[in-house]
Amino acid sequence: KTVNVQVGDMVEAGDVICTLDTESLEKSIEKAKEALADSMAQAEKTYQKAQESLAEAQTKTSEAKTDMDEAQSAKDDAWSAYDSACSKVSSFQTEADDAAARQENALSALNDAMAVTAQKQTAYNDAYGAWKTESDRQLAADYEPAEGDAEKLAGLQTAMDNAQAQLDAANEAQTKAQESYDQTSLQAQEKQKALSDAQSTVGLTGLQTAYQQAQAAYEQAQTAYDQAVKNQETA
Repeated sequence: KTVNVQVGDMVEAGDVICTLDTESLEKSIEKAKEALADSMAQAEKTYQKAQESLAEAQTKTSEAKTDMDEAQSAKDDAWSAYDSACSKVSSFQTEADDAAARQENALSALNDAMAVTAQKQTAYNDAYGAWKTESDRQLAADYEPAEGDAEKLAGLQTAMDNAQAQLDAANEAQTKAQESYDQTSLQAQEKQKALSDAQSTVGLTGLQTAYQQAQAAYEQAQTAYDQAVKNQETA
């Protein structure tokens, strides 16, 4: 700003040689201070906002955890009620399952018996056909007896009689199989009705539905809690 001495002048310690112009520097410093103050104020606002967001996220996470715990408790209660009801009807279920298995076995036996009967019927038809053909041949007007014809016809008669006996036995076995199937079918129906009545008495269907709904509600609450945790981590 000013120079107080010239080149070659004698100076002593403490003499003011010159005065610097610091006006522009002071203005720059002042602006820097103002900018710093603005930055700090903005940083404080950002920090406060972040703290508020974090606090809100923590609150939501806590609420979501409470909802999930309550849903878990409701699900456990619903399962306990449903499981207890299942235990009460388990003996009826076992009897119904056993009766159904017996019915299935009886049906299989009946189908087997019917297959055997069909085979024996075919065998009898073949035996009868062979006997009838030979009998008609020997009864024909132009029949000329030959040695062994009588024995042949007798043999075919015996074969037909044996086939008839086997067919009768197969029919008898099929009848018994049918009776067994009818009986086991009736028992299966009775056991199924007893099971249905028992399930109705304990309200099994309603309890099952209630448990399924509680399970779905818990899964929904768990999803909401997991999301709340993620939101808190990024808050």
